[in-house]
Amino acid sequence: MTPSTLPAEQSVLLNSVRKDARIEPGLLPLFRLASGFWLVLSALSLFGSVVDPQASVSPWAPFNVFIALFLLLYLNSGRLQYRLGQWYLPVALSIASVGPIMAQWLDMAWYVNRGLSSELAIPIGNSLGLLFFPLFLTMILISVQYGFRAVLAFTLGTVALQVALAGSLFSFSDIQLSSAFAVYTG
Repeated sequence: MTPSTLPAEQSVLLNSVRKDARIEPGLLPLFRLASGFWLVLSALSLFGSVVDPQASVSPWAPFNVFIALFLLLYLNSGRLQYRLGQWYLPVALSIASVGPIMAQWLDMAWYVNRGLSSELAIPIGNSLGLLFFPLFLTMILISVQYGFRAVLAFTLGTVALQVALAGSLFSFSDIQLSSAFAVYTG
């Protein structure tokens, strides 16, 4: 049976499977360009934090640059694309989403373990832009390639990963919930 002779439901399913199996045209060049931009942004952020004499720089600060560089090299490897086949893009999207979250977590863990929690707000504030850009880009690329359900899974997955990693740094007993509930009880 050819796709034109299949019932409508099976034809739609067959087309969605084909769509997931091949990469949308223009997606990889856009992904490469954005990864290059992320690399430049990460390098400039690292340079700015190293040059600032008042900042205490985490040894994990270069990790974001490393992840962006690795992703850029991965996306430019035709041999890997051929060998990994349909898994090439999901692996790249996973690197682009998990990498920056892990970089931020390693940075935060360093500050917390050194007892520099008063200085923690500065690196978190600086890394929010470094976290927003790759995650937003990854979400857009997932929406183009896979659709709404995949975007929803990506969003819930990244939030769950961030909450789990933050929970590993801070004890929930340290958080004062009683003051938060006092607002509601009036």
